[in-house]
Amino acid sequence: MRIRPIQPDELPVFAGAATHSEHVGAVHDYVSDLLIKGSMRTEWCHLAESRGREIGRAAFWTLPKMNHPLDLVLLDVLWETEGAYEIGVNLLQEVFRIGRLLGVDELGHVMDSPGQWPQWRHAGRSHRTARPSTSSRAAS
Repeated sequence: MRIRPIQPDELPVFAGAATHSEHVGAVHDYVSDLLIKGSMRTEWCHLAESRGREIGRAAFWTLPKMNHPLDLVLLDVLWETEGAYEIGVNLLQEVFRIGRLLGVDELGHVMDSPGQWPQWRHAGRSHRTARPSTSSRAAS
């Protein structure tokens, strides 16, 4: 598995990664809006790939005009993929590593329930703050 930042012309690929087809357009519009507002940067958007296929994604979010990420958004994995849990763990660990390089000590993440635009999650709404650690586990 490879985790990498997207190139500016890969926004459609990022929007479609680990997204049900009926939601790709809305995710694309959401990310485009965040990029325009300065709450996201293309180099903060990461794809997880395996065998030439996008199997997950994650991106950093911040308030406009801030220079460092505050939250992790669009953290998604294809749960139907064999080894999805390990993919998610590896993606999260790599994003934490990248966050530390960006000077991040904590990252927040919000999950909505019922699922809603642009995430359509099915878990309970919660906000977690995680401290990227130097070990293989992150506190929440």
